[in-house]
Amino acid sequence: MEDAPSPSSSSLVSYSDSEESSRDTTTTTTTPRTADEYLTLGLHHQIFEREQLAIEALSAATSLSPWLGAAHLALATSFANEGLRDRAYDSFERWIESLEKGRYGGVLGGGRWVKGPGWEEGGEARQTEMVEMVLQCARSGEGEGEVDAELQVGLGVLFTLKADFGKAEDCFVAALLERPDDPLLFNRLAVTLTNSGKAEEALAYYNAALELHPGYVRCRANLAVASANLGHYREAAEHLITALTIQESDNGEPMNGVTSYTLWEALNSSLHM
Repeated sequence: MEDAPSPSSSSLVSYSDSEESSRDTTTTTTTPRTADEYLTLGLHHQIFEREQLAIEALSAATSLSPWLGAAHLALATSFANEGLRDRAYDSFERWIESLEKGRYGGVLGGGRWVKGPGWEEGGEARQTEMVEMVLQCARSGEGEGEVDAELQVGLGVLFTLKADFGKAEDCFVAALLERPDDPLLFNRLAVTLTNSGKAEEALAYYNAALELHPGYVRCRANLAVASANLGHYREAAEHLITALTIQESDNGEPMNGVTSYTLWEALNSSLHM
């Protein structure tokens, strides 16, 4: 599950996101035709814990609109959640390229974006260079003194992949200051706290996300994991049952009735604790 902490070790990574909160995540049963429609569908699948379907929709969005940064950032998150780190970094690279084509052309454009030797090495070295590029954008002042929430989300995801949860927490807090009504950011911050061993503190942020978006399946599943980590197994099972019920009854997209194997496995584990 996205941004999902592990029931046993709080080790799984986060994150969706991009600018999902600024978009309507409801969908219709009509087939998407535009990049924005595929992006909306992909974000909907992420929220309803259907990662593979999210990847398919987001990939379609990036194919139709190669410079749609929000789609690349969301796709990077989905790949990270599936453990496909190299593909996640590929999507991050496309996202950074979209920043160069957009408002940060003055920072990254005109030959200013030079890939160092770590880029070809892959892994942590490539990730470190990506972080530095995004930090350059954040420090550039292009936002006229404002915090760019999208940059903070991207940095938060990159730091999470590096298991640097303290820095990831700072990024998501900064993004929340710009988007105080964003349930996705509350969920991301809660997952980061859970992964850093602060499950008790995380509960308030999970609940804040659910107050803003009661149908947020992924958040309910993450709340179940945090509850199990605290030894609240009955509450964990109740949260998972609610998540499965919402997912099964989702009438807002073509795959109505598809439930997540991940959620069923988590429920089975909670019932045997």
